[in-house]
Amino acid sequence: MTQELKETIIKLKGKGLGYKAISRETGVSLGTVKTTIRREEIKKESSGTCKCCGMTMKQTPGHRQKEFCSEKCRYKWWSSHPELRNRKAFYELKCLNCGKTFISYGNKNRKYCCPECFRTTRRKVCKNEQ
Repeated sequence: MTQELKETIIKLKGKGLGYKAISRETGVSLGTVKTTIRREEIKKESSGTCKCCGMTMKQTPGHRQKEFCSEKCRYKWWSSHPELRNRKAFYELKCLNCGKTFISYGNKNRKYCCPECFRTTRRKVCKNEQ
């Protein structure tokens, strides 16, 4: 089958024609029309573009779609779009040293609001032990 015939089949499908109508119009068997269309759909699904740089990427069938071509692009894009992050794990806690209320992201077991409070508490414990 020529590339020209494949393109004709894809164009006819894009216009909304069914498999039988395409088969009749092009003179190609019904099975060949179905196979050609399916292969083109797989080609479309198997490639994507990076959200950051726009580079074309090859997708692996049966796996989650890739959004970025590299870790560098992923980091760059998320750094420039912080408002799109879905952050839910905020905890309001009370510091054991100074009693100040602070917000911790992702760790509900924190005990101190800052490293200084932690160090102060550790010094007190060490002095009491001596």
